[in-house]
Amino acid sequence: MWQFDGFEYRMADGTTAVVLELTDDCSRTDLALHAASSEYGLPTQILTDNGSGFSGKRRGWVSDFETFLYALGVEPIAARVSHPQTCGKNERSHQRVRKWLARRPTAEDLTELQRLLDQYREAYNNRRNTVLGKLTPHQRFDLGPVATIADLPPLRTTLTHHAVTTSGSIGLDGTLIGVGRRHAHKTAIVFRTGDYVAILIDDQLARDLVLDRRVRYQAQSR
Repeated sequence: MWQFDGFEYRMADGTTAVVLELTDDCSRTDLALHAASSEYGLPTQILTDNGSGFSGKRRGWVSDFETFLYALGVEPIAARVSHPQTCGKNERSHQRVRKWLARRPTAEDLTELQRLLDQYREAYNNRRNTVLGKLTPHQRFDLGPVATIADLPPLRTTLTHHAVTTSGSIGLDGTLIGVGRRHAHKTAIVFRTGDYVAILIDDQLARDLVLDRRVRYQAQSR
């Protein structure tokens, strides 16, 4: 299981950059985001907080981040609401990085910031850690065992209620789904499993479809 989160960094020109940090939960190895898949393989689970960029489970939808993970066979899981301790390892890791950066000259641009982050990560991953029995994070990671992805985790089905607009549509995950003007101002019950959507109105199936992410309006077939 890996933990994923980010923090903001203000560069010399006042521009704010977002640093995304990926951490192995067991070995505390700080994983390079841009090369994580090729260098470390894939995890079976990724733990995040409940930010809308990561998780839509408690909002009745599935985020792009979750969709991409499911496609890789990786299960996205989110911390309990108002329980930040769940992501404590990543939060502490953020604190270490930020303190380290604060002791260095402020980065002029993203290239310089990435160089500093790579320098920090190399030093941290090869420094002995008392929590790991005085092994370095990389040594603990190499000891394994490494979990493998056996089967695609089952997609979670969500149920939400939506008001049908005057034009006969409902909004879902940044798309508009046409259900017909005859249903205007009614309440639609939506069952969602991944990108498959089933819409019930007046206890009848009004429409089912697989979302087409290439277009915003999901028109009814004629």
